[in-house]
Amino acid sequence: QTPEKVETQVSSEDVKRQTQEALETTKTYLKQEKEKYQEEIETTVNELKGKIKELQEKAEKAGAESKAKYNEIIEDLWKKQEEAQKKLDDLKSKSADAWKDAKSGMDAALENLKKSYNDAVSHFK
Repeated sequence: QTPEKVETQVSSEDVKRQTQEALETTKTYLKQEKEKYQEEIETTVNELKGKIKELQEKAEKAGAESKAKYNEIIEDLWKKQEEAQKKLDDLKSKSADAWKDAKSGMDAALENLKKSYNDAVSHFK
C-alpha cells in the first residue's frame, strides 16, 4: 500500500522565511567559493613572483649580451605579474555576488603570466 500524501498548509510567511534562508545559504556559499579561489590565486601569483626574482638573479650573473636579453624578458614578466596582481586586487574588492565576473579576467591574466614564465625559463637553459 502506498501511503497517502498529506498536504500541509504553507503560508506566505513560510515561503518568505524559506526563501530568505535559501538566499543566505547561497550568499554564504558564494563567499566561501570566492575566498577559496582568491587564496589559490594569491598563492600562485606570489609563487610566480618569487620565481621571477630567481630568474632575475640568474640574469644578473649572465654575460653582458645574455644579460640584456634576459633583462628584457624579465621586464616583460614583471609587467604581466603586475597585471595579474591588479586583477587579484580587483577580485578582492568584488562582492561575493560579483566576483565570478572578475574571475575570467583573473584566469586569463594568470595563464598569460604562467605561459610567459615558462617561455622565459626556456631561454635560461
